[in-house]
Amino acid sequence: MPGAREVRADHDRATIVMYQAYPDAIADVAVKQQRFGPPFSLGRMTWIKPSFLWLMHRSNWGRKSGQERTLAVRIRREAWHEALRLAVLTAFEPRVHGTPEKWRQAFEAAPVHVQWDPERSLRGAGLPYDSIQIGVGRTVISRYPERIPGQAPAYMLAWAVGEYTEKALGTTRAGTQVSVWHLPGEAEVATTGTLHLKGAVDFFEQRYGTYTFGRKVGSVSANWGPGAYGGMEHHPYWHVASDAMDDKLVHQHEAAHGWYGNGVRIRCWEDFVLSEGTAEYLTARSVRATEGVEAEEAVWTQWRAALARAVSRGDTLALPDSTCNEIDIISHPLWSNIPYMKGAFFYRALEKRIGAAAMDRVLAKFYRRHVGGTARMQQLLDLVQAETGYDPGPLAAVWLRGLGLPAEIP
Repeated sequence: MPGAREVRADHDRATIVMYQAYPDAIADVAVKQQRFGPPFSLGRMTWIKPSFLWLMHRSNWGRKSGQERTLAVRIRREAWHEALRLAVLTAFEPRVHGTPEKWRQAFEAAPVHVQWDPERSLRGAGLPYDSIQIGVGRTVISRYPERIPGQAPAYMLAWAVGEYTEKALGTTRAGTQVSVWHLPGEAEVATTGTLHLKGAVDFFEQRYGTYTFGRKVGSVSANWGPGAYGGMEHHPYWHVASDAMDDKLVHQHEAAHGWYGNGVRIRCWEDFVLSEGTAEYLTARSVRATEGVEAEEAVWTQWRAALARAVSRGDTLALPDSTCNEIDIISHPLWSNIPYMKGAFFYRALEKRIGAAAMDRVLAKFYRRHVGGTARMQQLLDLVQAETGYDPGPLAAVWLRGLGLPAEIP
């Protein structure tokens, strides 16, 4: 017989199925759009249950008013685990809470509630073991965009689950609202890391073109566990590892992907440098725009050491573009810091030859031409020559299609 309290659910390695009962108005929108939308409200707690039969009993097999339609909602398992981590039982239990007062304080502050009810048979009879249900508060369920207006790659889709506090950072000249969402205890590091984030987004918009993924953007803290660092470009709410929340370069790098990496996507994995190398270069340029040349030079000094480490640990071509999508990016040596560092220094070397104004003109034109679609790095190299008359081929041969450290590192 199953344990008295254990989670039984339809699941795979990555996801778990929850059931919810709704009226037709909410269910019709959810089924048609494959996401929840009005009249569904994010302003109230929503309850999710992995037991289909328990929900059938609760809704009287769809005959209760407002519970006529039962939806199966597949969520990521890490979101489920995070909800459980934040949850407090809806009833006092001495062995768990100690005293009723401690339970009451924890319950009132908890963003997630959990309770156990008797599981049900097909005929609705109570069974001698329980089924779990989780009540998820609005502070937990609202850390994802309701819609993304521009053409977006599938890898941009993500949810962050936690007890978040939003800090508004201001609005850019183009009208984009910029925020940071941090977890408890992260207010100070989040403030430090995003001090210039609004200015960076404003720079990208003014210099390279219109942002296409919505009118509100920002960094969301993601607790990926000890030792995890960096971020993921889930625009418009990109994720930053909790351990990196005080690092401005991570925040501004992920923001830059709104233009290169997500705005302009790579056609082939072999063009990984078009995403990561370009975003890294734009990160340094955003530091120049928001803090000045000396601050930017400090970044390049830091990156020279990172470049040397990357090469010593396992050098590879930053642009192995003789093929297209014939490599497994996860197992290939390209999945390293090489395309980030060699790509960024390629752009810096190119800027020193054609000037920052010409570089920005090329990147802006390339963005306008390919935003919402895919491109290859060679197309960008061709545009450099067409727009400036300078052939970037020799620089690309040294920085992108060659091994080792070039003799001259700008």
